Amino acid sequence: MPSRVGVLSGSPVSADSRHLLVLPGDATKLVDPGLAPQELAELYGVDEVVRAPKVNICAAIYLDGPLANTDAGYATNEIGSRVGFALPPRPGGQSGSYEVVMLAEGDRPAELRLAGLD
Repeated sequence: MPSRVGVLSGSPVSADSRHLLVLPGDATKLVDPGLAPQELAELYGVDEVVRAPKVNICAAIYLDGPLANTDAGYATNEIGSRVGFALPPRPGGQSGSYEVVMLAEGDRPAELRLAGLD
């Protein structure tokens, strides 16, 4: 029988520092960060609770390629992290990926360079 696993957010998601717990069936709960994974498993009737890694999201800008000098919206603030794109018309438009080459800092967005076209 497959195990029932809950996934706990890697960082707080609310003003009062609670974490998001995603349960089987896409049910969600905001939980106290002081509760251990085993306590959460027992409380919510799952076999195990695993913690998702913390992901540092930031503003980003495309530096070159077909999206040069445009706002990327967001990216993962980690050198080498990739962002995919697909231009209209879809399907059939140009697509590819950009890579984070400079980390965001303060008010400055992360910088993305074209990594390749598909």
